[in-house]
Amino acid sequence: MRRLLIALISLLLASTTLVAAPSAVGASPTNVAATPGAAGVLDVMWTASPDGALVDYKVQADQGGSEVTSVTAGVADTSAQLTGLGNGEEYTIVVTARDAAQGSLGSDSVVASTAVVAPSGATITLDTITSTSMVATFSADDGGGTNTYSLEVRTPNAAGAVVQTIPAAVSPATISSLDPNTAYSVTVTATNAAGSDTAEATATTSAGQASAPRSVSTGLVGPFENHVRVSFIEPADLAGGTIGPPGDLGQIGIAVG
Repeated sequence: MRRLLIALISLLLASTTLVAAPSAVGASPTNVAATPGAAGVLDVMWTASPDGALVDYKVQADQGGSEVTSVTAGVADTSAQLTGLGNGEEYTIVVTARDAAQGSLGSDSVVASTAVVAPSGATITLDTITSTSMVATFSADDGGGTNTYSLEVRTPNAAGAVVQTIPAAVSPATISSLDPNTAYSVTVTATNAAGSDTAEATATTSAGQASAPRSVSTGLVGPFENHVRVSFIEPADLAGGTIGPPGDLGQIGIAVG
């Protein structure tokens, strides 16, 4: 009887199949996709994991092999939004299904880029000012795109006519062929594929160096023999300055002796 019992136990052990314990998360999410939203935003979507032990999803953006940012989505969620990303930059997006012990099966990665936005924060300064030129220094945030710049020069102010245009300007840019002692308004426009931004600055050219007076002559002044009269026609170029009414004959009395 004892031998029969031992034989029955041995038979039962030999016919038993050992089954490994299943993973808490039975399948990873699939069909991960990401599209650009507003500035610095990616909208992420996926097909849910079918495992009932799932407790949440980790949605992360990687760049250069390192995590940049991540959010946690609930078990019933199939979309999430990643914010605070750079504009016009490429990221690897991973959605990971997690169980209560943070065990996981990662999804396939997907590569997506954030949107390029219009330039912003344009600035311009004018310096190195002479009687006929000035230097414009300018910049703007590129919004993740590639900026091109143009300059418009107006006088006497921004409402005036455009007197000069530089369509493909590179900072710093020298603006030349200006008039002496004249106020100018310079507008820079930064443009990329998404839009543009502008900034304005004003400056006045210096008076410069006038040319010499013309037709200079001298003579005594009336009965005052100790005075000499110097007569002249104003210079052809006053470099933005004045000597009396333009075109008039000038006279200066000088005491001598």
